[in-house]
Amino acid sequence: MPYFFDTNVFRVLGHYYPETVPDLWNHLDRQAQAGELRSTREVKREAEHQCEDHVVEWVRRHPKVFPIPSIDEQRAVRSLFEDPANRGLVKQAKANKGLPVADPFLVAAASVAGGTVVTQESATIDGRIPSVCGRLSIRCINFRDYLREMSLHFTLAQGD
Repeated sequence: MPYFFDTNVFRVLGHYYPETVPDLWNHLDRQAQAGELRSTREVKREAEHQCEDHVVEWVRRHPKVFPIPSIDEQRAVRSLFEDPANRGLVKQAKANKGLPVADPFLVAAASVAGGTVVTQESATIDGRIPSVCGRLSIRCINFRDYLREMSLHFTLAQGD
C-alpha cells in the first residue's frame, strides 16, 4: 500500500539531517525506489519553496515520487470539488497568488491508488486533508504513525 506524503511531512523531515539520521533517509530512499513512498508534482513545487536544502535535494533526486497528475487523478480532483465541503482544500489566498496548491492533488492521488495520505494537518479542522479523507474513506495518518507502521526506531549513538 503506497503512502502519499504531504508537504508538511517534508518540512518535518527538515529536522532530520541525513548525516545524523542516515537510517531514516535510507528507508525513504528504499520506499521511493519501491514505489511505496509517493506524492504529487504540486507537493514537489511546494517543498522546493518551503523545505530545508537537504530535503529539496532529496526531492529533486526522486522525480518519480512526484509525478504529474494522471487523467484519473485529475478526474478525482474535479469530483472532490463537486462537494462544497471539500473546497477548503484550496486556500484562496494561495490560489490568488499563483502559488502551488497540493492538497486536492494529494488526496486524489491516494484515492486513485488506494493509498494512505501522510499529513501533519489536524483531523479536527473541517476542510483539511484528514476530514476530507474521512468523508471519502481514504486512510490518513500523521508522520509519527507512519514511523510506527514502518517499525522505524532510531537510537542515539554517543560520539567518540
